[in-house]
This record gives sequence, C-alpha cells and structure tokens, in this order.
Amino acid sequence: MTNSSSTTIMNRLTITKIVEDRNEALRLAREGLQTLAESSKTVGHYGNVFPFSSSSIARVSTSERQIDHDMEMITREIDRGLWAHIGNISGIMAMMDSTARDQWHKQLNEKPPELTFDNIRATLLSLNQDRDVIFRRGLISAFSKLNRNYITNKGFCVKKRIILGYAVDSDYRGGCRFHYNKTATINDLERCFLILDGKTTKENGQQCTANTGSWKFGEKLKTDYMVFMPYQNGNVHITFTRPDLVDNVNRIIADEYGNTLAEAA
Repeated sequence: MTNSSSTTIMNRLTITKIVEDRNEALRLAREGLQTLAESSKTVGHYGNVFPFSSSSIARVSTSERQIDHDMEMITREIDRGLWAHIGNISGIMAMMDSTARDQWHKQLNEKPPELTFDNIRATLLSLNQDRDVIFRRGLISAFSKLNRNYITNKGFCVKKRIILGYAVDSDYRGGCRFHYNKTATINDLERCFLILDGKTTKENGQQCTANTGSWKFGEKLKTDYMVFMPYQNGNVHITFTRPDLVDNVNRIIADEYGNTLAEAA
C-alpha cells in the first residue's frame, strides 16, 4: 500500500546534530542579548541613543531583566522552525493530508514541544509506526472532499471520472487556474496517487496546481495520474488515468468502512 522506504526514521547522527545546533544557537542568542544589554548600558547615561532600544527596530529588549523573557521567545521560534524542518525531511508530512498538516502547524504555532533528542525520537517513532494509519486516514479525508456518499453507501466506489465544483476560476492572463480553496484537495489527490505508486512527494510543489501555466478553459491539463478539463461555470472534470491505483483507493475505503466494493466505471 504505502512505500515504507519513503518514510524512514531519521538516523541518530542527524537528530543529534539538529539538537546540538539548536542548543548552540540558543547559547549564542543569550550571549548576544547580554552583549546588547551591556552595550546599551554603556551609552545609557546619554539618553535613549542605543538603536535597538526601539521596539520598531527590534523585537528584543536591551534590558537585562528581559533577557529570560526574550530567550523564551527565541527558543519557541527556533523549536517551531526545527520541528517543521524535521516533519519535512523525515517524510512524515508527505503522509498527511492538508487537514492533518494544518493541525500539525497549528500545534507548532501554539506551543511547540521542547526540541530534545528524546522528544524527537519519541515523536518520529510514534508517527512512523502509525504511518499507514496516517496515510489511510489522509486518503479517506482527501477523497471524502470529492464525495461523502461512501460513508453511508455500501456500494460506493471512486469512479474513473468525477466532477469537482467551484474548482477553477479566471486568472489575470485570461486563462484559468485552480480556485485557491481547492488547491489543497487537488494536491492531496496527487499525493495519494504518488505514494500508492511507490514514489516520494514533498508537501508542496506538486504537478497539478504548480504547472497550470497558460491553461485555458476547455483545454486539458494532463499530469501523471489525472487529466483536468475546466469549464466556465467553475467545474472541472477529472479523469483518473491509473485504474490500478483507483482500485487501491477503493480497497482502502472499503476496508475502512466495511463496504462492499462496487464496480468502477
């Protein structure tokens, strides 16, 4: 189903290097804040002349009393960025649908966990063990945005052709493009087919929404797994070109809901 080689646990040396670089960055940041505080104090008796005293110039304070507060902010920002980096290079993000990725980023924005070797290893082990579950859940979420009937219809299956409404609109060149609120859905479909085909993918930069170029209404856009035909009413007709992969999609949906596979057409 999924290609286990595309989602591997990061090796110990990689994790150790990330943690070491993070800790060194924080050490240097604290030294820098202390240096700024001392520099400001040196000319402080001349008035508010030190440039970084203005919050419009810098987000950090030159007060020694504020160093711990500023370090909390810097630590949070560094940990947030490094967790996002780890999610990408580990291959975990490629297994998630857009909704799961949004939840991942939301958690990082609210309160990223402290970035330590043990936290990284435990997180990656847990996610890697659940990668098939994550992928299946993401696949079902992606295809449910096309048609939710399979939740209650025992004989439902994904067909060879589907119509996606409100999916395209005009662009400034007089051509057409995928509507902004459908790009994640389209990319999720392609991501599922890539993984089912044993290929790797990145969170962004996939064929479908990145390569519309001079696409026009009534003109087909072809990718490795789909053909898109856009219409002026905003609909796009999607033809899946790999029946074997569509069969795999239907098996996953049927396994999840205990449905009987219907005949694809």
